[in-house]
This record gives sequence, structure tokens and C-alpha cells, in this order.
Amino acid sequence: MCGETDLDLRGASPLEGKTLISTRPRVSRDELVVLLRDKGARVIEIPAIEIKPLNNIDIIRLTNLRAFSHLIFTSKNGVDCFFDLLGKERIEFPGNIKVGVVGASTAEAVKRRGVDVEIVSTGTTGNDFAQYLLNEVAKTGDKFLLALGAKAGSTIEDSLKTVCEVCRVNVYDTVIPQGLRGDLSAILNNNKIDGIVLSSPSAVENVLHVACDAIADKGIPLLCIGKTTGDALVNKGIRSILVSSSPQPDAFATEIVDFIKNG
Repeated sequence: MCGETDLDLRGASPLEGKTLISTRPRVSRDELVVLLRDKGARVIEIPAIEIKPLNNIDIIRLTNLRAFSHLIFTSKNGVDCFFDLLGKERIEFPGNIKVGVVGASTAEAVKRRGVDVEIVSTGTTGNDFAQYLLNEVAKTGDKFLLALGAKAGSTIEDSLKTVCEVCRVNVYDTVIPQGLRGDLSAILNNNKIDGIVLSSPSAVENVLHVACDAIADKGIPLLCIGKTTGDALVNKGIRSILVSSSPQPDAFATEIVDFIKNG
């Protein structure tokens, strides 16, 4: 049932009759997808990236976890792959490390592993987090471990290196799922699509790789979570986009409603 806030003046759900594609990795309960469906949208889930854990256990052993003062995650995927790797190799997580993250969902992923989070970025981009760490957290003598995706940028790493020691471990990579081209083409050819949700530069790359012409021909708006994702589209000359002002699902869902109603 939709709450009162999900009904317009005519008593209809604000996204009734609209069809959206979510390219986010499929999880048991994607909060954004749930919110969009609550607002009346038909949401088709077609993950545009597949997470491939990387075996960096030798690097982790060599660097000695207890030697680090801080551990930084920028995504839930990094959290899951890092702790899964520790569990697989039966490496105990030391209690002396201060954990910092980007975003509430990343923080929750850490807490589910029984680990406290001491630093949560208040910004919306990796650059915001880098500046916060540099100005408010890092000091000479600190040693940071960054557990990231292989395609993640080096902004945080480069910033912290100006004042302290940094080690980066790539714990996962993102690849194109098998069948993405066929699945996406079939949906685009047989449905009127009112928007496609993109959550990372990798998703942008993969979706445009397999369906750029169809998206352009149909004039389908692209709905981006985060400035970094939006910048990836702008850099490719694509302007028909909405970029979320907040990483929180409820705020983005509201922005999607306003964007589609006013579009």
C-alpha cells in the first residue's frame, strides 16, 4: 500500500504508468527499487555490472592489518569482498583500526560484520571524502589502508599520500554481465521506458557500450546516483540526465518523481 505522501492530488501514485530500468546490482531488497515501486512505477531490474572478487590475500598478509591506523571503504561491494576474503583465509580483524566509509549503506554493511564505523563522509563524492579525511582526520604518522574496486579513481589515495602512508588493495572488479546486451535490447525494443537508473561510472560504461544508440534514438532520460556517475555521462556528451543531490534512496526517489513529472 502507498502512504499518503505517495499519492498526488487525484489520488494516483505519482509514477503510475511509468516504467523504469534499474541497472544496479540485484540484491534481496534494493531500497530505491522498493521506493519507486511504492510510488507506482514498474521497475525492471537489469544489473549492468557484475562484481568479481579479487584475490589479494598476499597483499593483505604482507601489509599486516594491525599496522594500519585507518581502513577506508567507498562502497558496500568493497566491504563485502574485503571481509569475505578475511573470512576465507581465517584472518582476524584487528580492533585497533578506525574504519571510515562513504555513505550510509556502506556503513551498514560494515556494521553487519560486527565492526564499528568511526568516520562517515558527509559529502556525496570521493573528492568530498578525500578533502574531509585530509583536513579533519589524517595526520603525520597515520597509515591508511584503502579497500577499493579496481576501477575506482585515485583521488582519496593521492590526497592522503601528501600527509601520511597509504596502501591500496583492490578487492573487487566490475565486469559486464553475460547477456546484458540481449536483455537490455529486448526491454528497450518492447517497452516505453521513462528512465534508466545508473549507479556508477562502470554501469554507465557498460550500458552505453551495449545500448547507446537505442537510448539516444528513444530519448530515454538517464537517472544518476551521485555526481561521479553523472560526470561519466557528461564526459560522453550526454545531457538528458538527472543527478541525485543526495545518495540517500528516499531523496533520490523524490527527485526522480519530480524529474519525470516535469519532463
